[in-house]
Amino acid sequence: HPADQEAFRETMVANTRQPGSFTHDYRMLHRDGQPVWVRAIHSVDPAEEGGLVLRGLLLDVTEEKLSEERIVYLADHDPLTGLFNRRRFQEELERQVAYARGYRHQGALIVLGLDQFKYINDTLGHRTGDHYLHSVASALTGSLSEVDVAGRLGGDEFGIIRPKADMDQVQAIVADLQERLTDPQLTGGVAPTPVTASAGIVFFPEEGEAADDLLAKADVALHTAKEEGASRTHLFRGGDEALGRMQAKIHWEDRIRRALREDRFVLHFQPIFRLADGAVSHYEVLLRMIGDDGELIGPGAFLDTAEGFGLIRDIDHWVVTHAVHVQGRSRREGRPVRLAINLSGRHIGRREVLEWVTGALEESGADPEALLFEITETAAVENIAQAREFIESLRSRGCGVALDDFGVGLSSFHYLKNLPVDMIKIDGSFVRTLDRDAYDRTFVRAMSELAANLGITSVAEFVENEAIAQILRELGVDLGQGFYLARPGPDFLDGGGVDVGGGTVPEGPGDGP
Repeated sequence: HPADQEAFRETMVANTRQPGSFTHDYRMLHRDGQPVWVRAIHSVDPAEEGGLVLRGLLLDVTEEKLSEERIVYLADHDPLTGLFNRRRFQEELERQVAYARGYRHQGALIVLGLDQFKYINDTLGHRTGDHYLHSVASALTGSLSEVDVAGRLGGDEFGIIRPKADMDQVQAIVADLQERLTDPQLTGGVAPTPVTASAGIVFFPEEGEAADDLLAKADVALHTAKEEGASRTHLFRGGDEALGRMQAKIHWEDRIRRALREDRFVLHFQPIFRLADGAVSHYEVLLRMIGDDGELIGPGAFLDTAEGFGLIRDIDHWVVTHAVHVQGRSRREGRPVRLAINLSGRHIGRREVLEWVTGALEESGADPEALLFEITETAAVENIAQAREFIESLRSRGCGVALDDFGVGLSSFHYLKNLPVDMIKIDGSFVRTLDRDAYDRTFVRAMSELAANLGITSVAEFVENEAIAQILRELGVDLGQGFYLARPGPDFLDGGGVDVGGGTVPEGPGDGP
């Protein structure tokens, strides 16, 4: 390849002056004109007649190089839409805020949320939903200027940064986008009613200079817009109603800090059953906060705030440490249990998490083979290389790894071959309607068969009735979890079991792996 010729010559000259071996990757041109990546593995040996002789072989590593390029791309981009992912978008926002502050002008952050996306997923299926999100991304990029930055923040929310803007410009951008998104062709013409979008707007640096703070304010503005109806827009201003919501989040931040400080968290456990024979396979560890009046508060009330205020690290540390110690205690008492522990996507790849696990194992005497760490698919695919290394590190310590929310992405099957996990948890959106949706049954069957062929255990979440449980058995899904099978309960080591519809499911050596 012309672009590699100079580097090729330099490498050959530098490595053929004396005996030795070397490896070199470069591109060659196929006779059809397409580049082919090769890996040259060479040895330089003394010749019988004097001088040196070069030997070696060439390996076609084109697929490997393309995979590496894809991994690098996915580190910054959302795999479904091709837009910046949340992490990269936040980096760009920080850069634009610094630029606006330095040059003393005003920029705008817009968070766009689709109003009826759940309706599309629930009635038309996830394939149509994925297609629509991809079309929304194309509409965004097609309507923005070259200086604007667009990203997918998660789910059905998109972010737009206009580096230099006034209110009239921002309103024109939002109005244009809202009009484009009502085009029925975005859903392939199958949606009976147009899909609309609402927007939250915040100006910087006027309303803040920290990217986290600005995103939180824009998100509050978006929720205010949605409360006013479909296709609405709300501008965040200090002192308006949105500020009250922000203050409520700050109140929750204080409650979380106090709960951590005063040890006001407890673990609950939900059994996960083998569908074939009804035996308990393991328990998922679930978190509850103890309120001021002793009431139990579910994680849905505080985890988003913990994420937004950077407290999720401390919560994850608490959960990992206490859950591992619970397993160690069960082992010492002669009735060992297997536990699944959730990890925030924010901590994938962080060495400190591995240090938590190692330290807790050493302190508690827990069996690492009885611990399964759950990470979400969406977090794993943001950086496949990093996620793979993290998973392998956990497995090298003897622990298992499960991929949660499996199937929500269009490319789930492709990513699975690159992630050495022990288990997949099929997203509940595919399971809830199994008894009345043929498409979901087809999709679950495909996921179950793929997992089985790869030697991976499959779990179905949200098993809500016997009809769904029976269909899952017929589709070959290994394990089931849901309120129909068993609700979460308090520490079974103290109570002798987990409450299951008036009875208990004991855990012991004879009940499951």
